[in-house]
Amino acid sequence: TLFHKILEDSNSKEINLDDYKDEVLKHFTTFKERYFAEKVLPQVLRVIKKNKEFHSITELNNILFEEEFEIKLDEISSIIGRIDKFLIDEVSKTIAVVDYKTGSFKFDKKKVAVGLDLQLPLYAFLLSKKYPEYLIAGVYIQNVLLEKENIKDSDAYLLDGITINDLNLIKLIDPTLGTITTDDGKICPASQYIKSIKVTAKNALHAKSHVMSSDEFSMLIETAEAYIYKVLKEIREVNFSISPICVDDGSLPCGYCKFGDICNHDYNDVRHVSIKE
Repeated sequence: TLFHKILEDSNSKEINLDDYKDEVLKHFTTFKERYFAEKVLPQVLRVIKKNKEFHSITELNNILFEEEFEIKLDEISSIIGRIDKFLIDEVSKTIAVVDYKTGSFKFDKKKVAVGLDLQLPLYAFLLSKKYPEYLIAGVYIQNVLLEKENIKDSDAYLLDGITINDLNLIKLIDPTLGTITTDDGKICPASQYIKSIKVTAKNALHAKSHVMSSDEFSMLIETAEAYIYKVLKEIREVNFSISPICVDDGSLPCGYCKFGDICNHDYNDVRHVSIKE
């Protein structure tokens, strides 16, 4: 998307949105779309500012952008992926991953077991094969297009996803955690860069922080790997059956499909699954 292109360009040059007028005309063809673009595109400058602040403070200061990976699955098959950004600390051999989203996607670990929300675990799988001696401390989505523009900078564009339950690793990602003071002189317990991560007054990880154990994270990676080989087997068997998943009797993904009018599936093809506790 245009947002992704501008974010990628910001890694090598200062951004002037006027330079992208031709791109706006190319990507947005109707007056409604162009009006929308003119309203929301300036948000990208706030994202760039936030990210540059983060890059300047994180201990994971070897930052790679738009890296492509190819991992051999067997003698004739590979999986290829491109990651928007990942950050490495060569001393501690620690990695964090960031994927940009312009939608309101939110990772739900319970969906991984039924073959959904696999993107973050798949990134972790790729990196675990590429860097087997490194520890993956976090895998995140960064929503770069806010629905509400009046959100405070400290609460905007936070990294949201999987954080390993280890305060030392978290403080490699965000060394400012538990050190930022508010206007009234109090310590702000919440991370300014990672969503739902905060510390107690005694500088311990808060019980309500959204974290995951290393064992649970490893299980997610193993599940993602199993689905890779499942899909590979189906491709080789020429099995391309249409079987959309309906989670807890919610909406079907078919609503977003451009080929709904020519699809021959019916209600009996739907796989009903439950992820409720």
